Amino acid sequence: MKRKPEPELMDTAEQAAAYSNADFNAPHSRVIELFREAFPGAEISGDVLDLGCGPGDIAMRFARAFPNCRVVGIDGSQEMLKRGREILFRQPADLRDRVLLVHGVLPGANLHGQKFDTIICNSLLHHLHDPTVMWSAVKNFARPGARVFIVDLMRPDSEEAARELTERYCAGEPEILRQDFFNSLLASFTPEEICAQLCAAGLENFEVKTVSDRHVAICGQIEMTNDEGQMTKEETRFYGVLFDLDGTLLDTLRDLCESVNRVMAARGFPVHPLESYRWFVGEGARILVERALPAEHRGADEIEAALADYRLDYEKSWNVATKPYDEIPELLAELRRRGLALGVLSNKPHAMTLKCIEGYFPGVEFAAVFGQRDDIAKKPDPEGANEAARLMGLKPAEVLYVGDTAVDMQTARAAGMFSLGATWGFRPESELRENGAGAIIHHPADVLKFIREK
Repeated sequence: MKRKPEPELMDTAEQAAAYSNADFNAPHSRVIELFREAFPGAEISGDVLDLGCGPGDIAMRFARAFPNCRVVGIDGSQEMLKRGREILFRQPADLRDRVLLVHGVLPGANLHGQKFDTIICNSLLHHLHDPTVMWSAVKNFARPGARVFIVDLMRPDSEEAARELTERYCAGEPEILRQDFFNSLLASFTPEEICAQLCAAGLENFEVKTVSDRHVAICGQIEMTNDEGQMTKEETRFYGVLFDLDGTLLDTLRDLCESVNRVMAARGFPVHPLESYRWFVGEGARILVERALPAEHRGADEIEAALADYRLDYEKSWNVATKPYDEIPELLAELRRRGLALGVLSNKPHAMTLKCIEGYFPGVEFAAVFGQRDDIAKKPDPEGANEAARLMGLKPAEVLYVGDTAVDMQTARAAGMFSLGATWGFRPESELRENGAGAIIHHPADVLKFIREK
């Protein structure tokens, strides 16, 4: 069946009233569930854009589901937005403060240069006469690494099938909703058409998935953009990768935790749960020990004594539970196969950094391996990163820096390297974004998306 476009805007008062009064609890709740399934375990924070928000129900649901985010909903219908603002006004103050409904018509909508960490959309694509408007908006409004999740109707094979779907799902609805639903089915795209649109837009990494007998979901992440000086995927020329160690290459948290806790217990001090050490580590052994000590026992002499004991203990127990993260050995092997120079830069003491690399990656050729040294400023000072780049035979701009903490993102920025924030490590994604991550990656193999073979 050939597509039959419908009006792009639903801007009558009658339509707005019908949609704002309708019970969309089940389908809109399902949109949130599908989003969680598309990005399992991800910490959603920062700025979210809801394209074609209508009266704002999904924007508000998303803000409730992810309380660390702020949602901007944009729609071309003033009547829909009027209804949405009336509903928003009756919500708790915290929700009102995190949801903003604004008027704008694609492709000319002006959001004053704002970029978003997440873009969501429900049932806008089929309204657009030109679907490229959707994909241009996604690329224009997304930050590098932004998550994109779109749900839309799926065009059936025939008008008869569209009528059957309308009877099945809209039997008890007002006539205006029934007719709009039928028209929307005829105006929708097939999964094959959407795949072709994505390829033409350079978003071929996005996944298109049928999620019901009438819905399709499109999800993915933006890799790189031209905005604000970022390099496109085609322009990227990275010839080396510099890795942080703890929380990036190796999961060392349990051994660090248990070693420091033994030192604390021996002194009669409280010990700390494993999760606390996610925040204690990252800035060197001295600060690790200082953070673990009770506040009243952080004098210079007590820190030095506890630090000495910790070094002796960790020397004996550094490899009890420590292991490489899944996919890391395979990633390193593939990077070397492609001819990339590899390096390691850690705030872990230098001798222990060398021991970890030799113990867990004995067959990997690293051009530079540096831990914390007395004569070199520790991260986020760029001195160590720049020294590593020289040994790798590269300019800083030719090096990807992969790390899992704010210190790592700050180091990369200071050294002029492109930073990849690794979410499998010790710190939350929000910290990586807030400290300038050039892009967010969720699996070690994602590093390869930024690499071109020589």
